[in-house]
Amino acid sequence: MQLVEPLSDIRENMVQESRNMFNIYIAVILFFLVNIFLGVLGTFWFRTQYRRHEIGLRLALGSTRNQVQGLLMAEGVLLLILAFLPAVIVCYHLQYAEFVLSYPVPLGWGRFFANAVNHIFPAYRYAYPGYLVPGPPGNGYGAGGGLA
Repeated sequence: MQLVEPLSDIRENMVQESRNMFNIYIAVILFFLVNIFLGVLGTFWFRTQYRRHEIGLRLALGSTRNQVQGLLMAEGVLLLILAFLPAVIVCYHLQYAEFVLSYPVPLGWGRFFANAVNHIFPAYRYAYPGYLVPGPPGNGYGAGGGLA
């Protein structure tokens, strides 16, 4: 029976747990990204199949394939912008209402983007927990939040 566990074993166990959590988060993120990609792909496929007659009429009246493709791409970008702007406004107000936890940092765009990155890529919090979010002053940690 070993009464004292070596620090290297404790560290290895903690690092292994962090790696496992990181791998799980990456797998979940990739799963959701693939599902989102397939959903968007299906939506655009459905839209183009639904509008085949309109596309055929445009081609018959003299539009080139590149013009039709540019029109469909422009519509997709417009939809992206129309969905992105309300999402940013909602996210900013969620942050303003303090639903997104962060250390006492003044409210502003820097904090907004830091929270966005921290919540879009949550696996980084588990892979490098001490380096992303700085702790409160005087806690014995360096500027990056890691051990000084």
